[in-house]
Amino acid sequence: MNTDSLLLNLQIRQLRLYLLAILVYVGIAGLIVLPVISKNNTDRTVKAQLSQYLKQTNSKKAAAASPVAPINGAPVSISIGRLGINLPVAPGYYNFATQKWTLDSKHVFTNNYTDPNPSVGTDQSRVTVLYGHDIPGILVKTSQLAYGDIMTIDTQNGYRFRYYYDKSKVVVPTDTSILTEQNSGDPVILVTCTGTWYQFRHAMYFRLLDVQKISTGQSQTIRARP
Repeated sequence: MNTDSLLLNLQIRQLRLYLLAILVYVGIAGLIVLPVISKNNTDRTVKAQLSQYLKQTNSKKAAAASPVAPINGAPVSISIGRLGINLPVAPGYYNFATQKWTLDSKHVFTNNYTDPNPSVGTDQSRVTVLYGHDIPGILVKTSQLAYGDIMTIDTQNGYRFRYYYDKSKVVVPTDTSILTEQNSGDPVILVTCTGTWYQFRHAMYFRLLDVQKISTGQSQTIRARP
C-alpha cells in the first residue's frame, strides 16, 4: 500500500470518528433538552388547568357569596281558592286605645297602625297581619280552613306569593300580641272574629310556599311544603 492510500484511509477514519462524536454529542444533548421541553410543556398544561379550576372555583364562591335580593311587595289582594275567598286588600288601623279596627264588608285590611308600610316578602324577617270581618263574603269561611290550604297574596309590584295554612289560635280581644309577633316560620297572620258573640279573635298562621312574577310566571321556591 503506497503512502497516498494510507493517508486517505487515515482521513476517512478521522472523518468517521468526527461524525461519531457529533452523533454522540447530539444524542446526549437530546437526552438533556427533550425532557426539559417535555417538562416545560407539562408545566404549562398543569398551570393552565389549575388556573381554569381556580377561576371556576372563585366564580362559584362569588356566586354563593352573593346574596339573592329579597322580593317584597305591598299586598293588594288575597284569595283562598278552596273556600272561594277572593278579596281586595286595603290599609286599615287597629287603635290600641279604643280597641277599634277599620272594617267594612268589601275588604281585608293590613294593620297600618303598628306597621306603616306593610308588605310580604321572601326574606320573611317580619310578620304581616291581615284582618277582616267574620261575615259572609269576607272571612266567615275561614272557620273551615284545613292544614295545607293555599292562600295567595298578590302584590302591588306584580308578584304572587303563595302560603299554606299551618295553624291557628284563639285569643281574647285585649291580647294584642298577635299584632307584634316575631316570625317563627309563619310570616302571615290572618285575623277575624270568632265565638258566639264574636267575643274572641281567631288568628290563622300561614307559611310561605313560593313566589312568582305574575307577568312571566317564573317561580322561586322558598320553602318546601312538608
